[in-house]
Amino acid sequence: MNRIDVENTAVGFGARGRMARVFVKEAQYEIVKLVRERAYVLSVIGLPIVFFLVFGVAHPNQVVQGHPVAHYLLASYSAFGAMGAAMFAIGVGLVTERSHGWLELKRASPMPTYAYLFAKVLAALAFGELIALALIALGVLTAGLTISIAEMFRLMAAIAGGVFTFSAIGVFLGLILAPGSAVGIINLVYLPLSLCGGLWVPLDMLPKWLQTLAPILPSYQFSVVTLRALGYTGGATDAAWGLLFAYGAAFTLASLWLFRRQELSR
Repeated sequence: MNRIDVENTAVGFGARGRMARVFVKEAQYEIVKLVRERAYVLSVIGLPIVFFLVFGVAHPNQVVQGHPVAHYLLASYSAFGAMGAAMFAIGVGLVTERSHGWLELKRASPMPTYAYLFAKVLAALAFGELIALALIALGVLTAGLTISIAEMFRLMAAIAGGVFTFSAIGVFLGLILAPGSAVGIINLVYLPLSLCGGLWVPLDMLPKWLQTLAPILPSYQFSVVTLRALGYTGGATDAAWGLLFAYGAAFTLASLWLFRRQELSR
């Protein structure tokens, strides 16, 4: 390798290093921003914890599929929390930044657009994993649950897969909603998906028509992969992962199309 090749290689590594720092810094600032938003932190983390304590820990004698109800709800409320973290951090955040011109500034800057979206997805993932860890700790300390290290890591992996799908949905909603209606409409998507997907209560406690509808919902498939991570055998894991990926890919493509369309219309 001659001197020019060495210099070009060094320049390439330097450019990639600078780009990596851009992604890391953007993600760091996004997490700091969300931590400072008390309403976001209290609602996204607080709701799953309160629901878990009320419906899981407070009913130690109730059993679902051979396990304490708290064990079942640990998986479903982890999915519930991760859904909220993704849809509100990304959906509401994107709408707010669009309305204040921050997205236009980002587009005009030399920073890659992917770094902006990567930061939001990583922040949503961090909050989703934090919720799962908090529920595991509560389950072990207050309900006497036994969660192995392998189960914990499987649950974290399931949360990461679900965050991808609901981040894509959040981006799509963030690109189409108006600032005044964003929170309300995202709640109208988030809460019914959670209920109908069996995240609040076991699916067999819901009406028959909802049990029939549930398998086509991404929230139900998310619950399947989180439940399987903790040892439950209901549902087909491969099919659930496939449907989650399909939903995520579909909303990603739709969001890219909207993003390009909005750029061309300006």
